Amino acid sequence: MNVHGPDETWIDGHRGSRYWIEHPRHFTGNDRIDQRLSNYPLAIFQPDRTGWDTPIVIALQGMAAPWGWNGFIVRMLLDMGIAVLMLDSPFGGERSMMRRHDGQIAPEMAELVRCKAAMDLECLTNVFDAMADDMQRSLNIAAERHGLCGNRIALFGVSFGVLLNSYAFCRRGIGTRLLGAIGHADLAMFSRSYCRLLPAPIRKILVAKPTHLLWRLPLPYELQGFLPLLYLLDHLIRDNEDVQKINPISYVHQVEGPRTARFLVGESDPLVSVSDAAAVAGRFPGGESYAVPDMGHGGSDFVHHVNFFLGTQLGDWRW
Repeated sequence: MNVHGPDETWIDGHRGSRYWIEHPRHFTGNDRIDQRLSNYPLAIFQPDRTGWDTPIVIALQGMAAPWGWNGFIVRMLLDMGIAVLMLDSPFGGERSMMRRHDGQIAPEMAELVRCKAAMDLECLTNVFDAMADDMQRSLNIAAERHGLCGNRIALFGVSFGVLLNSYAFCRRGIGTRLLGAIGHADLAMFSRSYCRLLPAPIRKILVAKPTHLLWRLPLPYELQGFLPLLYLLDHLIRDNEDVQKINPISYVHQVEGPRTARFLVGESDPLVSVSDAAAVAGRFPGGESYAVPDMGHGGSDFVHHVNFFLGTQLGDWRW
């Protein structure tokens, strides 16, 4: 593993340290793809008064979204005396196939198809394991190079980032608080709700399960990226033994108080239902879920609601 930097990076007038980490990982078996998905940026922002016991928030964005989209939490958390670590997950930002920063996953999947690779269950498993390793590695860098050695660590995720953080939290024991926005910790349940957004003919195909036939359809390149996602969903919604191995909620029994989870969802979210989030939260010790009226899967008020959510959930960590 090679760690380059740090270089300066700025968000809202706050200076941070940006590292570039090279750590070869197996994702698909295609060397070019794996190299792009393996190397990633890590941004560390510290409050003015930093001590060994300074609290830390590790922030992950949604699928294909760059780490900078979480920049809106930096000012508030630094003002509270909390350090912020942000990194890209595979297929997002500087860790993507196409090096896009628009949060669109379909072009990433289309590039996999072009390279004769796939976002299958094995690849997704590698993504979950890699991200758990990367979060622990990021904490090690923060401790060794910035003196951030405290044990008050919160994992904050948005959408798919909630699932990645939940896996690290539940299976690997990373962090003391799990905080999720527009997401929760059950991979199979999340996939089923995603399927509800698909057009009725596509849902019927998934129910019939002949997804291998989809690969033969003469679709244009920009639409081919949806095929691997459909193929993957076909597996995830079954929640069989292989899926349960990476489903974070399968390891919720390893979470003991005072470690706990909180989820923030919108009542108008077409992807994450209020009842699903509440059911998942109820499986954690002291877990809770909060529903915001009129909020969807993001939206104009999302930043305000998330900052309020983090401010209240981490208020006892304020210096």
